[in-house]
Amino acid sequence: MNPLLRIRERIGAVIGTSIFSLLCGITGVVLVVFVAAGQSRQARQIETAPVLDASSFAALAPGDFAVVSGTLTDNTPVTGEFVAFETQRWDVTYDSEDDEYDGDWQTVNEQWPALIIAVDGGTVRTVTATSVNFDGSPREVRDESTTGRMVDGVREDTVRTIGFYNGDLITVTGDVASTGDLIPDRVFAGDRVQLVDDIRQGARVARGIGIALLIGAPLLFVMGIIGAILGRVG
Repeated sequence: MNPLLRIRERIGAVIGTSIFSLLCGITGVVLVVFVAAGQSRQARQIETAPVLDASSFAALAPGDFAVVSGTLTDNTPVTGEFVAFETQRWDVTYDSEDDEYDGDWQTVNEQWPALIIAVDGGTVRTVTATSVNFDGSPREVRDESTTGRMVDGVREDTVRTIGFYNGDLITVTGDVASTGDLIPDRVFAGDRVQLVDDIRQGARVARGIGIALLIGAPLLFVMGIIGAILGRVG
């Protein structure tokens, strides 16, 4: 092989390895410093927020952050028994790079009307929202497709509706509106303790992946340099 060509290949390998290592390091920093830390702060904010009953919620000022746990009650269902829901379709695409099919739930419809939540001493109402973040294990109803490709145990174009019925325990976080109602930012299927645990679990996962990337980035860089010098890369 032409010596100059070999040198170019080794330089290209070093540059490629350096860029990839840098991206891994940057991703690790983002996960540890921003994602995991942000989730930890959010968990502490929710955990330390006062436990609210109807009267203490009514005493909050517009713009105050609030965490409300209670049972959905006297809400008018908007589809089936769901009083708030998101409908998703299982979308299958072909990944030519990996030569395989991937599946992903795509939102096709969601409705978050004003909700009534029963708490100690009365009720708390939320305002209508176009979209909210919701977690936990909400109710799920599926309309299984009979045609299409099966990916990850789900057939293409299967539709599922996930959300809440009257009687479900939920925890809602958000700010108080000028009307005195709650602007929902997050709706969790469960109580406050479960919500905090869920957020902290996400923080632990993000932190673990971030630390692994930060440790792996310099090792990958060194291995790439050594491989290029020895002529084993390229």
